[in-house]
Amino acid sequence: MPQGRPAPLAQGTLDKRPVSHLLAYVYERRLSGSLVFGDPDASVGAIVVREGAPIKADVPGAFDAYLSLADLPGPTAFAYFDSFDALEGVGEVPLHPLTAIARVLRRRPPVELMRSMFERVGTRELSVAADAVKDALGLGVLQVEALAAMCQGPFTLDALRANRVLAGEADTVAYALLITKVAQVLAPSTQKPSMPPPRDSSADLGAPPSTPSSSADVASAPVGRMRLSRTAIPKLTEERAVISTRDDRASMTPPGFPAVLSPALEERRREISERAAKIDRENYFEMLGLPQTAGGEEAQNAYLVLAKRWHPDRLPPELAAVREACARVFARLSEAASTLRDDEQRKRYELLLKEGGATPEDQEKIASVLEAATAFQKAEVMMKRGDIAKAHEFAALAVRLDSQPDYIAIHTWLEAMKPENQAPEQVRSLIDVLTKCVTESVRCERAFFYRGTLRKRIGDPGAMDDFRIAFELNPRNLDAQREVRVHNMRAQKEAQSQHDIEVRKKSGLFDRLFKK
Repeated sequence: MPQGRPAPLAQGTLDKRPVSHLLAYVYERRLSGSLVFGDPDASVGAIVVREGAPIKADVPGAFDAYLSLADLPGPTAFAYFDSFDALEGVGEVPLHPLTAIARVLRRRPPVELMRSMFERVGTRELSVAADAVKDALGLGVLQVEALAAMCQGPFTLDALRANRVLAGEADTVAYALLITKVAQVLAPSTQKPSMPPPRDSSADLGAPPSTPSSSADVASAPVGRMRLSRTAIPKLTEERAVISTRDDRASMTPPGFPAVLSPALEERRREISERAAKIDRENYFEMLGLPQTAGGEEAQNAYLVLAKRWHPDRLPPELAAVREACARVFARLSEAASTLRDDEQRKRYELLLKEGGATPEDQEKIASVLEAATAFQKAEVMMKRGDIAKAHEFAALAVRLDSQPDYIAIHTWLEAMKPENQAPEQVRSLIDVLTKCVTESVRCERAFFYRGTLRKRIGDPGAMDDFRIAFELNPRNLDAQREVRVHNMRAQKEAQSQHDIEVRKKSGLFDRLFKK
């Protein structure tokens, strides 16, 4: 993280404020600064904005930072730092705000928030300036033309959904336009008096995003006011920064519906669950059922067909339990089509495909490995600074993400520093952990050195063997070198002392003989 970071202007967690809403917030207010995700001192990613438009986004090892950020778990903390570049040194790649928002929505649509928003909009008409959607939303050429044509006059959500070219993109487009206020909801000419809308709970940063309750509210309600807070930022200590989007809740039966489904619905439920479970192991071509030689138009056509089957709004009420699973499948399909129909993104993806790691699951693993390596490096830095508590936190994160012997070794050593782990039985238990490390990797110098140090603590003579191996593996390990040198000096001194004793014994014997 660059030096000189100011205090956060706003902060919260993603379960209260999704990434798409954060982007809409900074866009609406034309802010310039950084959205940082995770602990700011060990962030899992960041987005830098200038006058509301993203100019940089980075998640270590991710093919697409926006998609990886969309995958972050709800408890992940975020903080906004005004007039601050959290990605100093990272090149700028400007992106239209609507494109970034739509990309995040395709990855993980907030299904319930979208449903609530659309229910409130109902059959009222939307008004959008045609220029506002040009070169935005990550749509294909034909889709942009179709949307621009609709924007020539007011249109309803139903009309947008009925457009054959836009098809499954309609809800993503509509929601992105609504939360950014690019789309204005027109009030009907005659309107029944309505009760005053409830207090907008999203005025609190910790509250979920609200949805408008009347036509005037839909048009003018803010995405959510960020209340300044001086409380500590929640840290992601038990959650992975980048996690699988699978959700076991898909198997739950919602209240109000029979546990036993008809054979056809049961088959459809099983199909959705199985598809959601395996789609992250497929590349974008496989998701759309296409060969890798397929072009952008073929990808779009395949998507239009699949969208009709996998759009979550097409599910009957009896399958509400798998709605989120269906939404994730649909989001992956949208993501695949969006990438393959864009020439620049397609070239990057094809290169990734050749190198390996082109599936979401692969990207997740790569991101975890890189994040673990970063956490490990930070643990080392904190150890050198003497901040043992912080070092332990980073080491624990590294082990959770990628259980490499080096990571386990440094975490075990930090455990050994705790006051409650000083008794011989606790030390022996930690030695056993380090023994597993050296068994798994005979070149794990850290594990040998730390095991030697703990053996020395309990008087185990095998400690010196560990120090010697650690020094052989890494001649720059000055601590191991010192242990070996001191041991050798003591051994030489003891040998000399023993020699002197023997000499004195012999000398005394001769003296007694001569005296006789």
